[in-house]
Amino acid sequence: MKNKSSNILTVVDVSYEINNITINKNINFNINLGEIVSIIGPNGSGKTTLLRLISGDIVPSYGNIELRKKNLNKYDPKEISTMRAVLPQNSYISFPFTVNEIIQMGRFPHPENYKLDKTIVDDLIKTFDLYEFLERDFTSLSGGEKQRVQLARVFAQIWSEDNYNGKLLVLDEPTSFLDIKHQLDFFEIINDFKNNGLTIIMVLHDINHASSFSDKIGMMKKTELIYFGDTKDVINSQNLNDVFDINLKLINIDSNGKKLIYL
Repeated sequence: MKNKSSNILTVVDVSYEINNITINKNINFNINLGEIVSIIGPNGSGKTTLLRLISGDIVPSYGNIELRKKNLNKYDPKEISTMRAVLPQNSYISFPFTVNEIIQMGRFPHPENYKLDKTIVDDLIKTFDLYEFLERDFTSLSGGEKQRVQLARVFAQIWSEDNYNGKLLVLDEPTSFLDIKHQLDFFEIINDFKNNGLTIIMVLHDINHASSFSDKIGMMKKTELIYFGDTKDVINSQNLNDVFDINLKLINIDSNGKKLIYL
């Protein structure tokens, strides 16, 4: 059973610089087990770089990132690949792999178990509505079809037979290219996994999606995380105006504090 008070990810005083240019500056936040966290902000505010730091793709210039109370950079690559999975902003595959083969790639970090791996892949094919594409060359798919395949691959990597406590999914713009049906399907899927203990941090550009489907939200502007906390506390007109420099209006749409955001 998941413990909602247990911390899985801690980011302390993290900055990242390249060629004397600051991309992320003094970032601090905590994420607990089984939370969905969305990072929003204008283009160029440092959102993707932050996810790359959290995924271990790049190393902070200053500060520390801990996954399950251990420095992220102290993990063996094989060990961490079974604990967290990453969907980058651009997942280019130019080789002629089939859809089925790419989803199976998600199982590579795990000990080989043909029966279990097949069960997992088959389940994700159904979950992401990919049956008709199974033997298609990945490069022949549309942008939305490719995105669903890549999502299935990262879920295959993070799959657990019992619960997902201590596992982290890092997603950069996961709804890119998806039509409205598959966007809503995606949010239903991650909510199901969250209820089994999976922790998810993602960058979203749709503020209404972030507001509707996230437990916590971080708002970035000009390299800094200027707001972070429970969605109901962070999403308000003043904060949105501060971050996006635009006058946005909000309507409460339910008793849980969910809001519809509009011009």
